Amino acid sequence: MTTQLNRLRKLFEAILDEARRNKSFSDQLERAFGETERPAPRRSNRRAKALLDPFALFGTGEQELWTALGKLNVEQLKDVVAEYGMDRSKLALKWKSWQRLADLIVETVNSRARKGDVFRTDRGVPAAGSGAATAGGDSVSTGSGPDRDAQ
Repeated sequence: MTTQLNRLRKLFEAILDEARRNKSFSDQLERAFGETERPAPRRSNRRAKALLDPFALFGTGEQELWTALGKLNVEQLKDVVAEYGMDRSKLALKWKSWQRLADLIVETVNSRARKGDVFRTDRGVPAAGSGAATAGGDSVSTGSGPDRDAQ
């Protein structure tokens, strides 16, 4: 067994020596082992980056969002839907209708923009029972603490 290992070791040492000295031989070895060929790039299943931020546009007004969406084609609308996670049912990316996709985008942005409104203040008046500060910086008394005793 050791004689076979020694023979293999000598063979591989000779191959390595020749590859170090002879560029042509080295290139042949690389081709034989496929090291010069690059693997085919993997196809990405990701869509292209969205061309606009619907939330930023909605902040300037719903009509601004509709105007910007009007400049996009169906595939570009699908890019927006995919990038901003607007397709919870995983069906919208199969839709072909521009109007249906645009409606989904506007409805989703509108819904997400209003999410949490119950906790927001309206014109400086805090939500009921929040004990938050008013627009003037005064705190709203909750009926306890030193302010109550001073009255």
